[in-house]
Amino acid sequence: MRRIFLTLLLLSMLCGIYALTGFGISNAFDIVPCTLPVELSSFNAVINGHNNVQVTWTTQSQTNLTGFYIYRNSIKEVATAECVSPLFPATNSSTLQTYAFTDIGVDAGLWYYWLESQEYDGSSDFHGPVFVTVSHDGQQGIPDIPQITGIKSVFPNPFNPSTTITIGLTKAADVNMEIYNVKGELVRKLASGRKNEGTHNILWNGLSDSGQACGSGIYILKLKAGSETTQAKLTLLK
Repeated sequence: MRRIFLTLLLLSMLCGIYALTGFGISNAFDIVPCTLPVELSSFNAVINGHNNVQVTWTTQSQTNLTGFYIYRNSIKEVATAECVSPLFPATNSSTLQTYAFTDIGVDAGLWYYWLESQEYDGSSDFHGPVFVTVSHDGQQGIPDIPQITGIKSVFPNPFNPSTTITIGLTKAADVNMEIYNVKGELVRKLASGRKNEGTHNILWNGLSDSGQACGSGIYILKLKAGSETTQAKLTLLK
């Protein structure tokens, strides 16, 4: 009787271990990838044939979004930017979706635009800025020579696996662009050397100088162009 009891006890223990490892404990530690509310593939602002600002954006996927708003400001500061569009309802689709908004009657000058993606829970993220120069003298479009030196945009941001950094130079300058982690450690040197005046796009593929994939987190982009120094925050999400 004692031997039968021990045998049954051993079998029940083995079954319990199998249940935990096969269906319980292992699943409890499965890593569920983070799904971004929206993945953007483009965000642009240009002057159309009527001298109005045409803002367009394309999403690769959307999840749990209420919709989108466009903000505008004459300075590169989203906190004081004005919402200039109605709500563009989100499709919450996994396929490409393209949106367009026309900002009519904008005064002459340099204007920055941001895209706000608003989630169901009321939270939101801002993307951009992009900028255009509005002129009422018949000269339309983005100027070949930027009116400011520094980082113009980081898009997309947050990003995975790569992002494009756009910088503007009002004149030719020696450029040094580096990526640091939050500990202040140098992760990647993206660009160095002399660059001509104008706009330049530089891709960061999320790799360190040693070729290793960087982990999720916040990184600091530092740009030194001549005597000007600017920086921006990048967020890598995997």
